[in-house]
Amino acid sequence: MPDTAPGVGTRSIAIFIIRREMTPGPSTQPEGNEAMPNRTIIGKMKTDERGWPQIHFAPENESLHAVAAFLQADVGVFLPSCDDLLQAIRGVLLGTEEESSWNGDRFLLRIRRDLVSMTDMFGESGVNSAPVMIETFLLEPIVDVWRDFVSGLPRQREFAGT
Repeated sequence: MPDTAPGVGTRSIAIFIIRREMTPGPSTQPEGNEAMPNRTIIGKMKTDERGWPQIHFAPENESLHAVAAFLQADVGVFLPSCDDLLQAIRGVLLGTEEESSWNGDRFLLRIRRDLVSMTDMFGESGVNSAPVMIETFLLEPIVDVWRDFVSGLPRQREFAGT
């Protein structure tokens, strides 16, 4: 039997677009989130040569870079992780929960109705990085398309029956 994972050598790719609408009022940026763009965000998901998912955004910025690292490191291809995260985000957005948190292998998330605070617990120097903020309503569709993408990957066969 070969010593390779299902789907190794098979490449998958998906592209998605999220239109981030400008909000009316004197400021179009939530406080502490000045780096988020007020325009279309294009995401590209693909698999590496071993079948593991990767995600990249244009335009690139600190918040979207953190989202990509979080999805790749903490959520991965395990669908129950995707579902748990989506349930936490949607619970907060719908008001059934005031806030929620996610304590992953690398990231700590504090999910509130307006913003999600993402802390890379290892950071570049091996210690906690300063938190990065992203709007909750923006993170939800990104996680949703991530889940759709990874659910169709050949690597899902590794988790069948677990």
